[in-house]
Order: sequence, then structure tokens, then C-alpha cells
Amino acid sequence: NGKRDENEQTVSGVSVMLLNKNTNSIVKDISTNQDKSVLTGSDGKYEFGNLTPGEYFAIFLYDSARYSLTKYQAKDVDASLNSDAIDINMNVDGKRTIAGITDAIKITNSNIRDIDIGLYTSEKFDLKIDKYISKVTLSTPTIGTKTTDYNNKKIAKVEVAGKNFGKSSAVIEYKIVVTNDGAVPGYARKVVDYLPEGSSFSTDMNESWYLSENGNVYNSSLANDKINPGESRVLTLVLTKKITESSIGVLNNNAEIYEAYNELGLKDMDSTPANAVETEDDMSQADVVISLTTGGGIMYITLGLGILVLLGFGAYEVKRRVLKKRK
Repeated sequence: NGKRDENEQTVSGVSVMLLNKNTNSIVKDISTNQDKSVLTGSDGKYEFGNLTPGEYFAIFLYDSARYSLTKYQAKDVDASLNSDAIDINMNVDGKRTIAGITDAIKITNSNIRDIDIGLYTSEKFDLKIDKYISKVTLSTPTIGTKTTDYNNKKIAKVEVAGKNFGKSSAVIEYKIVVTNDGAVPGYARKVVDYLPEGSSFSTDMNESWYLSENGNVYNSSLANDKINPGESRVLTLVLTKKITESSIGVLNNNAEIYEAYNELGLKDMDSTPANAVETEDDMSQADVVISLTTGGGIMYITLGLGILVLLGFGAYEVKRRVLKKRK
């Protein structure tokens, strides 16, 4: 109801950050230079001290999969008992998340109290996807076949000599991880991979995937596999890329949860399936950078210059000694 009653439980372990309104950055302590970031205690309380006059925002990183915010500054509720935060979408450590934020808090020469956030239990549905590169097998006339393990990186680099363009290929193995980040069990009924231009798909190497007429590939192997909160499922996709001069650049590959379901009929809290929006956490990408081999060329050029310098020095020495004998 937007009011903190005496019998209501408090929430510990909620991360609270203090932001400077003018710089939009986390406030540093004037003595220790440490970030103003704390956790609520067992009584739900937090405190920031050693501040200079100014305007600030309090940011609450609460578990948005389990809780929702109550009414903001509910009418006819005392300021010491109401909730002072609204929801915002923000990036924390590169991940999109929902957090609570207060209005600007102006500090002059006195303490400010009762800047609170009110939460109520409201279980959320949230499936996310992460895509990585497991390994790349490169085949060229010069080196033959070589496999490089990338240990689930987001970016992999492949170098090919210019003379091998049109005669080389790369087999790329992707790892796609579907994780239940919410508080409600759910199903990833269908996952889509938006094949990058110029890549080839083979059903022989991808038994659980099928190619659609629209050029995308789909996987329904998790359709009946219940993913409980905190659990993950892994899919593997293998694509082949023929490397030509036009291949130089970044091979970008995106995967997305195309259909999601839960028995409560809830919508995903921060994503819409199949809308191809890259900023949502139900879509993820992994890139392969294809470039021209440069190391060998530089070595040959350096070696050639070195030989020329030595030859030039030797010619000078012979000429100098011959001239000296003539004298």
C-alpha cells in the first residue's frame, strides 16, 4: 500500500549506490576515495557519511526477479514511512538491469533521513541468452588444418595469408547458453540464430537445428525441458565460412530466444521474444574477426632490409680498404 507498517519484514543485502547528479557517476569518499556503495543491513538500513554539499541520487540494485516496487511517495503517507524510488533500466557491469532510483537528494548543512525503497514480493519470469565462440578450425593450403580453442570468448580472431584467399575455410563452433534469471520456472521453446552473411549451415553438423526459408536456423530441443530459476541449458551450433578477400572484417552472429513459456503465463520481465532487439538480455552475439596475416610479411620485410644494410656495409668496407692500399 506504499506505507511501511511495523509488522513488515526488512530486506538485507540490497546494494545501494550514491550518484552525483551533476557528473552522473558514483560518488567517491572525500577521505578514502572509495566508491559510495553499501549493502543494507539485517534491519534493512543503510547509510552514507562524509559527504559534501550537493545533489545526489540513491540507486537500489534490488532483486527485480523476485520483487516489485510499491507506490512512489503514496498520498497521505508520512515521508518517514513511504517509498522514495521508481524503476529505471540501467547498465551495471555491462548488463542491463532494473533498479530503483530516487529523486534528487539535496544536501546542504544537515543530515537527510528516511530515503527508503518499498518492495513487495512479485515473482518474475526472465530467460536470458549468452553466446560464445568455443573453437575455430581453420583450413588453408599453407598450414593445413588447425583448431584453436577460444574457451568461450565473445570475440575470436582468424588470420589468413592473402595468397590463401579463396582457398581457405573456417569451421566455427558456437556455444549458446540459456539461463533462467528469474524466479519462475520456464521453457525456451525455440531459439533462433540469425545466420551471418556468407556462412554455411549443415544439418549433418547440427542435428538439433533446422534451416528455415527465411535464412535463419532454429532449435526446439529445449521445448519440453523445464529450466528452473538459476539453471542453464547449453546448445551448440557449428557454421562454416569460406574465406575470400571480401571476408575481411567482422563476422557477426546473433542468437535470440524466439519463443518462451511459463506455466503462470507471465511475460518476460525485460525482453520480448523474436523482436531482434540487441539490448535485451534474450539476445546475444559473438564475433569472429577475419584479417590478413601481417606477422610473416613484416618479418620478411625486416629480414630483407637487414640483408641490404649488411651488403651495403660490406661494399663500403671493401671499397675503403682497396682505396687505402692504393695510397
